[in-house]
Amino acid sequence: MRYYRRPWHEDRSDSYSHWGTSVYYLAIDADGFAHRQVVVYATGVVTAYDEDHQEDLYGGLTYYQLAQRDLEEFAPFEISPQEYFAALADLAPMNRPDWSGRKAVVARTYDEIAAHYDRLGSPFYGQVGERLVGLLGLRRGERVLDAGCGRGACLFPAAAAVGPEGQVHGIDLSPGMVAETAAEAARRGLSQVAVLKGDVEWPAFEENSFDAVVSGFVLRMLPEPEHAVRAFHRMLRPGGRLGVSVFVSGFAERWAVVGEALEPFLTGAAPVLSAHAGKEAALLQDAGFDAVAVADEPFDVVMPDLGTWWDYLWLSGYRGTMNRIAARDRDKARRVVTETAERLCEPDGSVRMRVRVRLMTGVKGEAAGGGGSCRPR
Repeated sequence: MRYYRRPWHEDRSDSYSHWGTSVYYLAIDADGFAHRQVVVYATGVVTAYDEDHQEDLYGGLTYYQLAQRDLEEFAPFEISPQEYFAALADLAPMNRPDWSGRKAVVARTYDEIAAHYDRLGSPFYGQVGERLVGLLGLRRGERVLDAGCGRGACLFPAAAAVGPEGQVHGIDLSPGMVAETAAEAARRGLSQVAVLKGDVEWPAFEENSFDAVVSGFVLRMLPEPEHAVRAFHRMLRPGGRLGVSVFVSGFAERWAVVGEALEPFLTGAAPVLSAHAGKEAALLQDAGFDAVAVADEPFDVVMPDLGTWWDYLWLSGYRGTMNRIAARDRDKARRVVTETAERLCEPDGSVRMRVRVRLMTGVKGEAAGGGGSCRPR
């Protein structure tokens, strides 16, 4: 695949005439077929085309063959794959529904807790990450992407599996998470690890880049997780494996009374889960993954005492919920909620909460190309 960025001035007299100079981004294969066409107009409008050449907001594919003359005209405008996908990652959100505010809140929330994330009590996310990575059967020398890497729950087990001969890239929307995880990788001397800020719905990597993609507890936080799953498929080499995890449900039923005690202290709207929550396996299948497997497994969150448990709620993925407690009510909320939870503690005063996690894997078919299921028209 070769990539192009071509400025194009359109001198036209129809309703689009005021759009002026545009920029075309094209990915063209060795046979001259265009797999992806994105047009950026001077006004900032971004359009793309799907495989039937119908306008799509973004992310659609086109599959048609350019004439030799067109290919020659594009030749001077070739850019590197890195430049191409970095540009599309920046452009992608421009024409989508306005998710920027929601994503900014998520990034800011995880920035607040990055230094202490999964560092209290048992490393819950680390346990799930090791299990998920183990399901992928990673081999020495392979190239892996951790999409939404956080503090490295999947990234570090993946790095151990592929060894110094391999490569593991981690991307995360939170600059704080990126900084903490990159620093930890450096402390561990993991030269095979690179951690970058990135949006998993629009990752800036080219087709067929990875042998495996892993994404832990990310899909349900995304406005449009279908874009992320399609991107995972695009970035995998034929035969590449995907592993994702999501929560099946909250804590065990006996902890419902704790949620009820907390509820009166919460202000504002609850975080919005993806409309696809509970349907992630179908997302994998719709994106073209084969051999999709689903397993629900129990994991325990264990804290030595109630004080540590309360701190954990503030320093984990529950931070978004806890931030809904008004500052003036936080001391009272702590007292009421911990008193309710006290009778659920273990005999030694520790806290053990069982959580069910859904682990899903899939394989990109050997015959699949990087551009999806498009067919020549």
